[in-house]
Amino acid sequence: MRRGRWGLALVVTCASVLVGLVVPTWASASSCLDNAMPVLKRVNPQTTSSIDTIWLAEAVSAASRYGYTQDPGVEYQASWFPNPGLRGIHRLYKQGDFRMVPAGAQLDAAVADGYVDQGAWFYAYPQEQSGCTAVRTFEKDGRHRMAATDASRRALEAQGWQDLGVAFWTEPTEAVPPAPSTTTPAPTTTSVTPTPTTTTATATSTTTSSTPPAPSSTTTVPPTSTTTTTTPSTTATTTSTPSATTTTTTITPPPTTTTTPPQPPRPVGNAAFTIAVMPDTQEETSRGLNWGRFDQRARWLAENKSALNLAFVGASGDVTNWGWVEPQQLSIVSDGMRRVEGAALPYALPLGNHDTRAVGWDGIPGSSGYGGSAYQSNPECQQRFLVSDCQSAKLVRHTEEFNRVFTAARYRNVGGAFEPGKVDNVFSTFNAGGKRWLVLTLELWPRPAAIEWARNVVEQYPDHNVIIQTHSYLNGDGTIGQDNGGYGSTSPQYLYDRLVSQYPNIKMVFSGHVGSAATRTDRGVNGNTIYSFLTCMHDRNANPVRLIGVDPAAGTISTKVEVPWTGTELSQYAVTFRGVTFVG
Repeated sequence: MRRGRWGLALVVTCASVLVGLVVPTWASASSCLDNAMPVLKRVNPQTTSSIDTIWLAEAVSAASRYGYTQDPGVEYQASWFPNPGLRGIHRLYKQGDFRMVPAGAQLDAAVADGYVDQGAWFYAYPQEQSGCTAVRTFEKDGRHRMAATDASRRALEAQGWQDLGVAFWTEPTEAVPPAPSTTTPAPTTTSVTPTPTTTTATATSTTTSSTPPAPSSTTTVPPTSTTTTTTPSTTATTTSTPSATTTTTTITPPPTTTTTPPQPPRPVGNAAFTIAVMPDTQEETSRGLNWGRFDQRARWLAENKSALNLAFVGASGDVTNWGWVEPQQLSIVSDGMRRVEGAALPYALPLGNHDTRAVGWDGIPGSSGYGGSAYQSNPECQQRFLVSDCQSAKLVRHTEEFNRVFTAARYRNVGGAFEPGKVDNVFSTFNAGGKRWLVLTLELWPRPAAIEWARNVVEQYPDHNVIIQTHSYLNGDGTIGQDNGGYGSTSPQYLYDRLVSQYPNIKMVFSGHVGSAATRTDRGVNGNTIYSFLTCMHDRNANPVRLIGVDPAAGTISTKVEVPWTGTELSQYAVTFRGVTFVG
Protein backbone atom coordinates (compact mmCIF):
# COMPACT_ATOMS: atom_id res chain seq x y z
CA MET A 1 0.00 0.00 0.00
CA ARG A 2 2.80 2.41 0.81
CA ARG A 3 4.46 1.73 -2.52
CA GLY A 4 1.22 2.45 -4.35
CA ARG A 5 0.65 5.71 -2.52
CA TRP A 6 4.20 6.87 -3.22
CA GLY A 7 3.67 6.18 -6.90
CA LEU A 8 0.45 8.16 -6.78
CA ALA A 9 2.21 11.16 -5.26
CA LEU A 10 4.83 11.12 -8.00
CA VAL A 11 2.30 10.82 -10.80
CA VAL A 12 0.04 13.53 -9.45
CA THR A 13 3.01 15.87 -9.24
CA CYS A 14 3.83 15.16 -12.86
CA ALA A 15 0.26 15.51 -14.05
CA SER A 16 -0.32 18.71 -12.10
CA VAL A 17 2.11 20.72 -14.18
CA LEU A 18 -0.17 20.62 -17.22
CA VAL A 19 -2.17 23.63 -16.13
CA GLY A 20 -5.40 24.36 -18.01
CA LEU A 21 -6.48 27.97 -18.16
CA VAL A 22 -9.31 28.35 -20.64
CA VAL A 23 -11.81 25.87 -21.97
CA PRO A 24 -12.41 26.41 -25.69
CA THR A 25 -15.57 28.35 -26.39
CA TRP A 26 -16.27 26.75 -29.76
CA ALA A 27 -19.32 24.53 -29.97
CA SER A 28 -21.22 23.02 -32.85
CA ALA A 29 -24.69 21.79 -33.60
CA SER A 30 -24.25 18.12 -34.36
CA SER A 31 -25.96 14.95 -35.56
CA CYS A 32 -24.47 12.77 -32.81
CA LEU A 33 -24.10 15.08 -29.80
CA ASP A 34 -25.68 18.39 -28.90
CA ASN A 35 -23.21 21.27 -28.62
CA ALA A 36 -20.16 19.10 -29.17
CA MET A 37 -16.75 20.53 -28.35
CA PRO A 38 -13.52 19.78 -30.28
CA VAL A 39 -11.01 17.54 -28.51
CA LEU A 40 -7.46 18.75 -29.11
CA LYS A 41 -4.56 16.35 -29.54
CA ARG A 42 -0.84 16.98 -29.11
CA VAL A 43 1.92 14.43 -29.80
CA ASN A 44 5.43 14.24 -28.35
CA PRO A 45 7.63 13.22 -31.32
CA GLN A 46 10.41 11.97 -29.05
CA THR A 47 8.31 9.57 -26.96
CA THR A 48 5.42 9.13 -29.45
CA SER A 49 3.02 9.75 -26.53
CA SER A 50 -0.03 11.94 -27.06
CA ILE A 51 -2.37 13.93 -24.87
CA ASP A 52 -6.06 14.62 -25.56
CA THR A 53 -7.59 17.73 -23.97
CA ILE A 54 -10.51 20.12 -24.38
CA TRP A 55 -8.50 23.02 -22.96
CA LEU A 56 -6.52 25.10 -25.44
CA ALA A 57 -4.19 26.46 -22.76
CA GLU A 58 -3.24 22.95 -21.70
CA ALA A 59 -2.47 22.01 -25.29
CA VAL A 60 -0.26 25.09 -25.62
CA SER A 61 1.45 24.33 -22.31
CA ALA A 62 2.01 20.70 -23.28
CA ALA A 63 3.77 21.88 -26.44
CA SER A 64 5.87 24.67 -24.99
CA ARG A 65 6.89 22.98 -21.74
CA TYR A 66 6.70 19.23 -22.20
CA GLY A 67 7.57 18.47 -25.80
CA TYR A 68 4.08 17.70 -27.16
CA THR A 69 4.81 19.84 -30.20
CA GLN A 70 3.01 18.00 -33.00
CA ASP A 71 -0.57 19.09 -33.71
CA PRO A 72 -2.29 16.51 -35.93
CA GLY A 73 -5.54 18.46 -35.93
CA VAL A 74 -8.93 17.72 -34.38
CA GLU A 75 -10.20 14.18 -35.08
CA TYR A 76 -13.32 14.07 -32.94
CA GLN A 77 -15.57 16.13 -30.68
CA ALA A 78 -17.26 15.37 -27.36
CA SER A 79 -19.80 16.72 -24.90
CA TRP A 80 -18.92 18.85 -21.89
CA PHE A 81 -22.11 17.77 -20.11
CA PRO A 82 -23.26 14.33 -18.83
CA ASN A 83 -26.40 14.25 -20.97
CA PRO A 84 -28.64 11.14 -20.94
CA GLY A 85 -26.98 8.10 -22.46
CA LEU A 86 -23.47 9.53 -22.26
CA ARG A 87 -20.66 8.18 -20.12
CA GLY A 88 -17.73 10.02 -18.61
CA ILE A 89 -14.48 9.58 -20.56
CA HIS A 90 -11.67 9.65 -18.04
CA ARG A 91 -8.09 10.62 -18.72
CA LEU A 92 -5.52 8.35 -17.09
CA TYR A 93 -1.80 8.87 -16.58
CA LYS A 94 1.14 6.60 -15.82
CA GLN A 95 4.85 7.17 -16.48
CA GLY A 96 4.52 9.44 -19.49
CA ASP A 97 1.47 7.68 -20.95
CA PHE A 98 -1.94 9.34 -21.24
CA ARG A 99 -4.99 7.32 -22.25
CA MET A 100 -8.72 7.98 -22.50
CA VAL A 101 -11.01 5.35 -20.95
CA PRO A 102 -14.79 5.33 -20.36
CA ALA A 103 -16.07 4.87 -16.83
CA GLY A 104 -16.62 1.21 -16.01
CA ALA A 105 -14.71 -2.04 -15.74
CA GLN A 106 -11.96 -0.96 -18.14
CA LEU A 107 -11.32 2.14 -16.06
CA ASP A 108 -11.21 0.14 -12.84
CA ALA A 109 -8.74 -2.31 -14.38
CA ALA A 110 -6.47 0.49 -15.56
CA VAL A 111 -6.44 2.12 -12.13
CA ALA A 112 -5.63 -1.25 -10.57
CA ASP A 113 -2.72 -1.44 -13.04
CA GLY A 114 -1.23 1.74 -11.61
CA TYR A 115 -2.82 4.48 -13.72
CA VAL A 116 -3.90 7.66 -11.95
CA ASP A 117 -7.47 8.67 -12.77
CA GLN A 118 -7.51 12.40 -13.57
CA GLY A 119 -11.29 12.40 -13.74
CA ALA A 120 -13.89 12.68 -16.50
CA TRP A 121 -12.69 15.16 -19.10
CA PHE A 122 -15.69 14.94 -21.40
CA TYR A 123 -18.68 12.71 -22.20
CA ALA A 124 -19.43 10.34 -25.09
CA TYR A 125 -21.48 7.23 -25.90
CA PRO A 126 -20.27 3.82 -24.66
CA GLN A 127 -22.04 2.02 -27.56
CA GLU A 128 -22.50 2.66 -31.26
CA GLN A 129 -24.99 5.43 -32.07
CA SER A 130 -26.34 6.74 -35.36
CA GLY A 131 -24.28 9.63 -36.67
CA CYS A 132 -21.40 8.95 -34.28
CA THR A 133 -17.85 7.93 -35.10
CA ALA A 134 -15.78 5.30 -33.28
CA VAL A 135 -12.75 6.45 -31.31
CA ARG A 136 -10.32 3.54 -31.14
CA THR A 137 -7.45 2.86 -28.73
CA PHE A 138 -4.02 1.91 -30.08
CA GLU A 139 -1.09 0.57 -28.03
CA LYS A 140 2.64 0.28 -28.63
CA ASP A 141 5.40 -0.37 -26.09
CA GLY A 142 3.07 0.41 -23.18
CA ARG A 143 1.89 3.72 -24.63
CA HIS A 144 -1.58 4.54 -25.91
CA ARG A 145 -3.00 6.73 -28.65
CA MET A 146 -6.57 7.52 -29.69
CA ALA A 147 -7.65 7.58 -33.35
CA ALA A 148 -10.99 8.53 -34.90
CA THR A 149 -10.26 8.82 -38.64
CA ASP A 150 -9.22 6.29 -41.26
CA ALA A 151 -6.09 8.30 -42.01
CA SER A 152 -4.89 8.35 -38.42
CA ARG A 153 -5.68 4.65 -37.94
CA ARG A 154 -3.70 3.70 -41.05
CA ALA A 155 -0.78 5.89 -39.96
CA LEU A 156 -0.61 4.27 -36.52
CA GLU A 157 -0.86 0.75 -37.93
CA ALA A 158 1.96 1.53 -40.36
CA GLN A 159 4.11 2.54 -37.38
CA GLY A 160 3.45 -0.73 -35.58
CA TRP A 161 0.68 0.36 -33.21
CA GLN A 162 -1.84 -2.35 -32.23
CA ASP A 163 -5.57 -1.65 -32.51
CA LEU A 164 -7.19 -2.51 -29.15
CA GLY A 165 -10.70 -1.76 -30.38
CA VAL A 166 -13.34 0.94 -29.94
CA ALA A 167 -13.14 2.93 -26.71
CA PHE A 168 -16.24 5.10 -27.21
CA TRP A 169 -18.48 6.69 -29.85
CA THR A 170 -18.76 10.42 -30.32
CA GLU A 171 -19.21 13.34 -32.70
CA PRO A 172 -17.09 13.16 -35.86
CA THR A 173 -15.40 16.17 -37.37
CA GLU A 174 -13.70 16.98 -40.59
CA ALA A 175 -9.96 17.30 -40.22
CA VAL A 176 -9.06 20.63 -38.69
CA PRO A 177 -5.70 22.00 -39.84
CA PRO A 178 -2.95 22.01 -37.23
CA ALA A 179 -2.45 25.23 -35.35
CA PRO A 180 0.32 27.47 -36.76
CA SER A 181 3.70 27.25 -35.13
CA THR A 182 3.43 30.87 -34.04
CA THR A 183 0.89 30.03 -31.34
CA THR A 184 1.36 32.25 -28.33
CA PRO A 185 3.14 30.25 -25.61
CA ALA A 186 1.46 29.58 -22.29
CA PRO A 187 2.30 32.09 -19.56
CA THR A 188 4.96 31.20 -17.07
CA THR A 189 3.71 31.25 -13.51
CA THR A 190 6.07 32.20 -10.72
CA SER A 191 5.74 30.65 -7.28
CA VAL A 192 6.23 33.28 -4.59
CA THR A 193 6.82 32.45 -0.96
CA PRO A 194 4.64 34.61 1.28
CA THR A 195 6.29 36.80 3.85
CA PRO A 196 5.19 35.72 7.35
CA THR A 197 5.62 39.16 8.93
CA THR A 198 2.12 40.57 9.25
CA THR A 199 0.37 42.24 12.17
CA THR A 200 -3.13 41.18 13.17
CA ALA A 201 -5.80 43.67 12.19
CA THR A 202 -8.75 44.68 14.32
CA ALA A 203 -11.73 46.77 13.35
CA THR A 204 -10.07 49.98 14.56
CA SER A 205 -6.39 49.28 13.98
CA THR A 206 -3.88 49.92 11.23
CA THR A 207 -2.67 46.91 9.28
CA THR A 208 0.65 46.82 7.51
CA SER A 209 0.90 44.12 4.86
CA SER A 210 4.27 43.05 3.57
CA THR A 211 4.02 41.42 0.16
CA PRO A 212 6.66 38.92 -0.98
CA PRO A 213 9.24 39.87 -3.59
CA ALA A 214 8.38 39.36 -7.23
CA PRO A 215 10.38 39.19 -10.43
CA SER A 216 9.00 42.55 -11.53
CA SER A 217 9.26 46.05 -10.10
CA THR A 218 7.31 47.05 -7.01
CA THR A 219 5.03 50.03 -6.61
CA THR A 220 3.49 51.38 -3.43
CA VAL A 221 -0.18 52.23 -3.17
CA PRO A 222 -1.11 55.51 -1.47
CA PRO A 223 -1.50 54.77 2.26
CA THR A 224 -5.09 56.01 2.49
CA SER A 225 -6.83 52.90 1.20
CA THR A 226 -10.05 52.72 3.21
CA THR A 227 -11.37 49.54 4.75
CA THR A 228 -14.81 49.24 6.34
CA THR A 229 -15.64 46.25 8.51
CA THR A 230 -19.25 45.35 9.31
CA THR A 231 -19.77 42.75 12.03
CA PRO A 232 -23.30 41.50 12.79
CA SER A 233 -24.53 41.55 16.36
CA THR A 234 -26.25 38.65 18.05
CA THR A 235 -29.57 40.51 17.97
CA ALA A 236 -31.77 41.51 15.07
CA THR A 237 -29.58 44.52 14.20
CA THR A 238 -26.32 45.03 12.34
CA THR A 239 -23.62 47.22 13.86
CA SER A 240 -20.83 48.88 11.91
CA THR A 241 -17.42 49.39 13.47
CA PRO A 242 -15.24 52.43 12.68
CA SER A 243 -13.32 52.34 9.42
CA ALA A 244 -9.85 50.90 9.49
CA THR A 245 -6.95 52.49 7.64
CA THR A 246 -4.90 50.05 5.62
CA THR A 247 -1.46 50.54 4.14
CA THR A 248 -0.85 47.99 1.43
CA THR A 249 2.32 47.23 -0.50
CA THR A 250 1.49 45.67 -3.83
CA ILE A 251 3.40 44.13 -6.67
CA THR A 252 3.04 45.12 -10.29
CA PRO A 253 1.83 42.01 -12.10
CA PRO A 254 4.44 40.53 -14.45
CA PRO A 255 3.63 41.00 -18.13
CA THR A 256 1.43 38.25 -19.49
CA THR A 257 1.92 36.53 -22.83
CA THR A 258 -1.62 35.23 -23.02
CA THR A 259 -4.24 36.72 -25.27
CA THR A 260 -7.77 37.49 -24.16
CA PRO A 261 -9.94 34.46 -25.03
CA PRO A 262 -12.93 34.82 -27.33
CA GLN A 263 -15.86 36.32 -25.44
CA PRO A 264 -19.48 35.15 -25.65
CA PRO A 265 -22.15 37.53 -26.94
CA ARG A 266 -22.99 40.37 -24.60
CA PRO A 267 -25.66 39.24 -22.10
CA VAL A 268 -29.13 40.66 -22.49
CA GLY A 269 -31.52 41.82 -19.80
CA ASN A 270 -30.68 43.64 -16.58
CA ALA A 271 -33.03 42.02 -14.08
CA ALA A 272 -31.82 41.66 -10.50
CA PHE A 273 -30.67 38.16 -9.62
CA THR A 274 -29.54 36.08 -6.65
CA ILE A 275 -26.42 34.13 -5.73
CA ALA A 276 -26.81 31.53 -2.98
CA VAL A 277 -23.89 30.81 -0.65
CA MET A 278 -24.15 27.67 1.47
CA PRO A 279 -22.27 27.91 4.80
CA ASP A 280 -19.94 25.30 6.31
CA THR A 281 -22.31 22.35 6.02
CA GLN A 282 -20.13 19.78 7.79
CA GLU A 283 -22.58 19.33 10.67
CA GLU A 284 -25.31 18.44 8.18
CA THR A 285 -23.47 15.39 6.84
CA SER A 286 -23.09 13.39 10.06
CA ARG A 287 -25.91 11.27 11.43
CA GLY A 288 -27.84 12.92 14.19
CA LEU A 289 -30.68 15.29 14.96
CA ASN A 290 -32.47 16.66 11.90
CA TRP A 291 -30.46 14.55 9.50
CA GLY A 292 -31.57 15.44 5.97
CA ARG A 293 -31.05 19.19 6.26
CA PHE A 294 -28.53 19.37 3.41
CA ASP A 295 -30.91 17.71 0.98
CA GLN A 296 -33.81 19.90 2.07
CA ARG A 297 -31.82 23.10 1.43
CA ALA A 298 -30.75 21.84 -2.00
CA ARG A 299 -34.36 21.04 -2.85
CA TRP A 300 -35.44 24.49 -1.64
CA LEU A 301 -32.87 26.20 -3.87
CA ALA A 302 -33.92 24.15 -6.89
CA GLU A 303 -37.62 24.78 -6.30
CA ASN A 304 -37.08 28.52 -5.80
CA LYS A 305 -34.78 29.04 -8.77
CA SER A 306 -37.32 31.12 -10.67
CA ALA A 307 -38.68 33.02 -7.67
CA LEU A 308 -35.18 34.09 -6.66
CA ASN A 309 -33.88 34.42 -10.22
CA LEU A 310 -31.06 32.26 -8.90
CA ALA A 311 -27.97 32.37 -11.12
CA PHE A 312 -25.28 30.51 -9.17
CA VAL A 313 -24.84 28.42 -6.02
CA GLY A 314 -21.60 28.87 -4.09
CA ALA A 315 -20.37 27.73 -0.69
CA SER A 316 -17.86 28.47 2.04
CA GLY A 317 -16.11 25.08 2.27
CA ASP A 318 -16.05 22.32 4.90
CA VAL A 319 -18.79 20.71 2.90
CA THR A 320 -18.36 17.50 4.93
CA ASN A 321 -16.95 16.69 8.36
CA TRP A 322 -14.47 14.00 7.34
CA GLY A 323 -16.09 12.63 4.22
CA TRP A 324 -12.91 11.24 2.72
CA VAL A 325 -12.85 8.45 5.35
CA GLU A 326 -16.63 8.23 5.81
CA PRO A 327 -18.00 8.14 2.24
CA GLN A 328 -21.59 8.41 3.48
CA GLN A 329 -20.92 12.09 4.20
CA LEU A 330 -19.87 12.74 0.62
CA SER A 331 -22.91 10.79 -0.58
CA ILE A 332 -25.24 13.10 1.35
CA VAL A 333 -23.72 16.13 -0.36
CA SER A 334 -23.61 14.44 -3.76
CA ASP A 335 -27.26 13.41 -3.59
CA GLY A 336 -28.30 16.89 -2.51
CA MET A 337 -26.37 18.63 -5.25
CA ARG A 338 -28.04 16.38 -7.82
CA ARG A 339 -31.16 18.43 -7.11
CA VAL A 340 -29.25 21.62 -7.94
CA GLU A 341 -27.93 19.98 -11.10
CA GLY A 342 -31.45 18.91 -12.02
CA ALA A 343 -32.48 22.56 -11.93
CA ALA A 344 -29.65 23.34 -14.40
CA LEU A 345 -27.99 25.62 -11.85
CA PRO A 346 -24.23 26.14 -12.09
CA TYR A 347 -22.40 25.72 -8.80
CA ALA A 348 -18.97 25.14 -7.27
CA LEU A 349 -17.85 23.93 -3.84
CA PRO A 350 -14.65 25.26 -2.24
CA LEU A 351 -12.78 22.62 -0.27
CA GLY A 352 -12.20 23.24 3.43
CA ASN A 353 -9.74 21.43 5.66
CA HIS A 354 -12.52 18.97 6.59
CA ASP A 355 -12.86 18.03 2.91
CA THR A 356 -9.20 16.97 2.68
CA ARG A 357 -7.11 14.25 4.26
CA ALA A 358 -5.86 16.78 6.83
CA VAL A 359 -8.88 16.00 9.06
CA GLY A 360 -10.03 12.55 10.20
CA TRP A 361 -9.21 11.58 13.79
CA ASP A 362 -11.38 11.43 16.90
CA GLY A 363 -8.63 12.98 19.05
CA ILE A 364 -8.45 10.08 21.51
CA PRO A 365 -4.81 9.06 22.13
CA GLY A 366 -4.13 5.63 20.67
CA SER A 367 -7.49 5.51 18.89
CA SER A 368 -7.85 4.98 15.15
CA GLY A 369 -11.38 6.35 15.18
CA TYR A 370 -12.50 9.13 12.88
CA GLY A 371 -13.40 12.66 13.91
CA GLY A 372 -12.61 16.31 13.43
CA SER A 373 -9.00 16.34 14.62
CA ALA A 374 -5.80 16.23 12.57
CA TYR A 375 -5.47 12.93 10.72
CA GLN A 376 -1.68 13.11 10.98
CA SER A 377 -2.08 12.05 14.63
CA ASN A 378 -4.34 9.09 13.83
CA PRO A 379 -2.28 5.86 14.17
CA GLU A 380 -3.98 4.67 10.99
CA CYS A 381 -2.24 7.39 8.97
CA GLN A 382 1.15 5.69 9.00
CA GLN A 383 -0.49 2.40 8.06
CA ARG A 384 -2.37 3.94 5.14
CA PHE A 385 0.34 6.29 3.82
CA LEU A 386 4.08 6.85 3.98
CA VAL A 387 5.25 8.13 7.36
CA SER A 388 6.71 11.20 5.68
CA ASP A 389 3.31 11.98 4.15
CA CYS A 390 1.51 12.07 7.51
CA GLN A 391 1.85 15.82 7.85
CA SER A 392 -1.11 18.17 7.69
CA ALA A 393 0.73 20.44 5.24
CA LYS A 394 0.87 17.52 2.78
CA LEU A 395 -2.46 15.90 3.63
CA VAL A 396 -4.39 19.13 3.03
CA ARG A 397 -3.49 18.93 -0.68
CA HIS A 398 -4.80 15.37 -1.00
CA THR A 399 -8.38 15.66 -2.20
CA GLU A 400 -8.69 12.52 -4.31
CA GLU A 401 -11.87 11.32 -2.59
CA PHE A 402 -13.69 14.63 -3.10
CA ASN A 403 -12.61 14.76 -6.74
CA ARG A 404 -13.95 11.28 -7.41
CA VAL A 405 -17.40 12.54 -6.47
CA PHE A 406 -17.39 16.09 -7.83
CA THR A 407 -16.12 16.97 -11.29
CA ALA A 408 -16.03 20.07 -13.42
CA ALA A 409 -18.76 18.56 -15.58
CA ARG A 410 -21.08 18.29 -12.57
CA TYR A 411 -20.45 21.92 -11.64
CA ARG A 412 -21.47 23.19 -15.13
CA ASN A 413 -20.02 26.32 -16.74
CA VAL A 414 -16.45 25.55 -15.64
CA GLY A 415 -14.00 27.36 -17.90
CA GLY A 416 -10.70 25.97 -16.64
CA ALA A 417 -8.76 24.51 -13.74
CA PHE A 418 -5.36 24.93 -12.13
CA GLU A 419 -4.82 21.16 -12.17
CA PRO A 420 -6.35 18.82 -14.74
CA GLY A 421 -9.06 16.55 -13.39
CA LYS A 422 -9.38 18.41 -10.07
CA VAL A 423 -11.92 20.94 -8.82
CA ASP A 424 -9.77 22.35 -6.01
CA ASN A 425 -9.06 25.46 -8.10
CA VAL A 426 -11.47 26.18 -10.95
CA PHE A 427 -13.24 29.12 -12.52
CA SER A 428 -16.84 29.25 -13.72
CA THR A 429 -18.66 31.83 -15.83
CA PHE A 430 -22.28 32.89 -16.19
CA ASN A 431 -24.35 35.84 -17.42
CA ALA A 432 -26.87 37.58 -15.16
CA GLY A 433 -28.27 41.05 -14.66
CA GLY A 434 -27.02 42.13 -18.07
CA LYS A 435 -23.42 41.50 -16.94
CA ARG A 436 -20.81 38.80 -17.30
CA TRP A 437 -19.64 37.02 -14.14
CA LEU A 438 -16.70 34.80 -13.24
CA VAL A 439 -16.43 32.77 -10.03
CA LEU A 440 -12.95 31.73 -8.88
CA THR A 441 -13.10 28.76 -6.50
CA LEU A 442 -9.76 28.45 -4.68
CA GLU A 443 -8.25 25.87 -2.36
CA LEU A 444 -7.74 26.50 1.37
CA TRP A 445 -4.79 28.84 2.05
CA PRO A 446 -3.79 28.54 -1.61
CA ARG A 447 -0.38 27.67 -2.93
CA PRO A 448 1.35 30.68 -4.51
CA ALA A 449 1.26 28.96 -7.91
CA ALA A 450 -2.53 28.59 -7.62
CA ILE A 451 -2.83 32.30 -6.88
CA GLU A 452 -0.67 33.15 -9.89
CA TRP A 453 -2.96 30.97 -12.00
CA ALA A 454 -5.94 32.88 -10.61
CA ARG A 455 -4.28 36.19 -11.52
CA ASN A 456 -3.85 34.95 -15.08
CA VAL A 457 -7.53 34.04 -15.26
CA VAL A 458 -8.70 37.44 -14.00
CA GLU A 459 -6.40 39.21 -16.46
CA GLN A 460 -7.94 37.25 -19.33
CA TYR A 461 -11.51 38.23 -18.38
CA PRO A 462 -11.36 42.00 -17.75
CA ASP A 463 -15.03 42.52 -18.61
CA HIS A 464 -16.29 39.89 -16.16
CA ASN A 465 -17.28 40.78 -12.60
CA VAL A 466 -15.19 38.43 -10.47
CA ILE A 467 -16.29 36.59 -7.32
CA ILE A 468 -13.72 34.64 -5.27
CA GLN A 469 -14.78 31.85 -2.93
CA THR A 470 -12.30 30.13 -0.63
CA HIS A 471 -12.70 28.47 2.75
CA SER A 472 -10.61 30.81 4.94
CA TYR A 473 -10.49 34.57 4.35
CA LEU A 474 -12.40 36.61 6.95
CA ASN A 475 -12.08 36.11 10.69
CA GLY A 476 -15.17 35.94 12.88
CA ASP A 477 -14.94 39.69 13.58
CA GLY A 478 -14.76 40.57 9.90
CA THR A 479 -11.03 41.22 9.73
CA ILE A 480 -8.86 39.55 7.11
CA GLY A 481 -7.02 36.47 8.42
CA GLN A 482 -3.29 36.81 9.01
CA ASP A 483 -2.05 33.22 9.17
CA ASN A 484 -2.19 29.94 7.27
CA GLY A 485 -3.59 27.82 10.10
CA GLY A 486 -0.17 26.26 10.65
CA TYR A 487 -0.31 24.01 7.60
CA GLY A 488 -1.51 26.06 4.64
CA SER A 489 0.66 27.67 1.99
CA THR A 490 -0.36 31.33 2.25
CA SER A 491 -2.48 33.55 4.47
CA PRO A 492 -5.73 35.36 3.63
CA GLN A 493 -3.79 38.63 3.86
CA TYR A 494 -1.41 37.34 1.19
CA LEU A 495 -4.41 36.43 -0.97
CA TYR A 496 -5.74 39.96 -0.53
CA ASP A 497 -2.40 41.59 -1.31
CA ARG A 498 -1.59 39.43 -4.32
CA LEU A 499 -5.03 38.88 -5.89
CA VAL A 500 -8.14 40.38 -4.29
CA SER A 501 -6.92 43.99 -4.14
CA GLN A 502 -5.14 44.02 -7.50
CA TYR A 503 -7.85 44.01 -10.17
CA PRO A 504 -10.66 46.51 -10.80
CA ASN A 505 -13.19 43.81 -11.74
CA ILE A 506 -12.96 41.80 -8.49
CA LYS A 507 -16.26 42.44 -6.70
CA MET A 508 -16.92 39.88 -3.96
CA VAL A 509 -15.21 37.30 -1.74
CA PHE A 510 -17.05 34.43 0.02
CA SER A 511 -15.53 32.46 2.93
CA GLY A 512 -16.27 30.46 6.09
CA HIS A 513 -14.12 28.38 8.48
CA VAL A 514 -14.54 30.50 11.64
CA GLY A 515 -17.11 32.61 13.45
CA SER A 516 -20.71 32.88 12.31
CA ALA A 517 -21.35 35.59 9.71
CA ALA A 518 -19.92 38.99 8.85
CA THR A 519 -19.58 41.46 5.98
CA ARG A 520 -16.69 43.72 5.03
CA THR A 521 -15.75 46.23 2.34
CA ASP A 522 -12.26 47.08 1.09
CA ARG A 523 -11.01 49.44 -1.57
CA GLY A 524 -8.65 47.87 -4.09
CA VAL A 525 -5.61 49.52 -5.62
CA ASN A 526 -7.69 50.54 -8.64
CA GLY A 527 -10.31 52.29 -6.50
CA ASN A 528 -12.92 49.55 -6.77
CA THR A 529 -14.86 48.38 -3.71
CA ILE A 530 -14.65 44.69 -2.78
CA TYR A 531 -17.54 43.21 -0.77
CA SER A 532 -16.60 40.24 1.42
CA PHE A 533 -19.03 37.86 3.13
CA LEU A 534 -18.25 35.40 5.93
CA THR A 535 -20.87 32.62 6.12
CA CYS A 536 -19.70 29.88 8.47
CA MET A 537 -22.66 29.24 10.82
CA HIS A 538 -21.80 25.62 11.86
CA ASP A 539 -25.49 25.03 12.51
CA ARG A 540 -26.32 21.66 14.11
CA ASN A 541 -30.08 22.03 14.00
CA ALA A 542 -31.05 23.89 10.83
CA ASN A 543 -29.71 24.73 7.36
CA PRO A 544 -29.11 28.45 6.78
CA VAL A 545 -28.12 29.81 3.39
CA ARG A 546 -26.90 33.30 2.53
CA LEU A 547 -28.74 34.91 -0.38
CA ILE A 548 -26.94 37.74 -2.14
CA GLY A 549 -29.18 39.90 -4.30
CA VAL A 550 -27.42 41.76 -7.10
CA ASP A 551 -29.16 44.59 -8.96
CA PRO A 552 -26.77 46.17 -11.48
CA ALA A 553 -29.40 48.63 -12.70
CA ALA A 554 -30.00 49.97 -9.18
CA GLY A 555 -26.32 49.68 -8.20
CA THR A 556 -27.00 47.56 -5.10
CA ILE A 557 -25.83 44.36 -3.46
CA SER A 558 -28.05 43.13 -0.64
CA THR A 559 -27.72 40.07 1.54
CA LYS A 560 -29.84 38.12 3.97
CA VAL A 561 -29.75 34.66 5.55
CA GLU A 562 -32.72 32.33 5.06
CA VAL A 563 -33.31 29.05 6.91
CA PRO A 564 -35.32 26.67 4.69
CA TRP A 565 -35.60 24.06 7.47
CA THR A 566 -37.62 26.42 9.68
CA GLY A 567 -38.95 28.80 7.03
CA THR A 568 -37.43 31.79 8.82
CA GLU A 569 -34.97 34.60 8.11
CA LEU A 570 -32.06 35.58 10.38
CA SER A 571 -32.71 39.30 10.11
CA GLN A 572 -29.57 40.31 12.02
CA TYR A 573 -27.49 39.45 8.96
CA ALA A 574 -29.42 41.63 6.48
CA VAL A 575 -27.24 44.31 4.85
CA THR A 576 -27.61 46.43 1.71
CA PHE A 577 -24.73 48.13 -0.09
CA ARG A 578 -25.57 51.03 -2.41
CA GLY A 579 -23.65 52.85 -5.09
CA VAL A 580 -22.16 49.59 -6.34
CA THR A 581 -20.55 49.70 -9.79
CA PHE A 582 -20.02 46.80 -12.16
CA VAL A 583 -17.87 46.20 -15.23
CA GLY A 584 -19.13 45.25 -18.67
